[in-house]
Amino acid sequence: MKKIVILLVFLLVLLVFGLIPKLALPQDIPLPPDIEIVAPAPDLAKEIAAFSGKWKGVWDGAGLEAILIVEEIDNNQAKIIYAWGEGLRDRKGYLQVIAKVIPGSKPKIEFGRKSNDSEVKFTFEMKKDLKSIKGIREIHSRWGNFYYSIKMKKVD
Repeated sequence: MKKIVILLVFLLVLLVFGLIPKLALPQDIPLPPDIEIVAPAPDLAKEIAAFSGKWKGVWDGAGLEAILIVEEIDNNQAKIIYAWGEGLRDRKGYLQVIAKVIPGSKPKIEFGRKSNDSEVKFTFEMKKDLKSIKGIREIHSRWGNFYYSIKMKKVD
């Protein structure tokens, strides 16, 4: 019996620290009521314009479902909504921010946020098919540095 309890505690610790994936279950992700996606300018590079719209995926190792909505975008910045579901260490919520656009053959969108005990940086890179993006979430805190990845697909 003691060995079973020790094993269960060990597995729980691994799960809490994202070292084993959680089951990705559908989550109720909150979004603001006033979402407005503005079509990109016709002369904007297609690799950057492709970010416009709604994207959805699940963070690897965290089982946390997320949505990225790019409401407006140009060569320098993007008005975005980043929303996430309930997780073991995360309460569901959303951010509305202005992100930095990094042009190139594989353009990126970057933004971050700071709290009292951590800093989080998000980077989303457009894939060649222009229908999927790869994201990295870097968390730097007093408990250590954590990195998660996500592949998001465009949704209606």
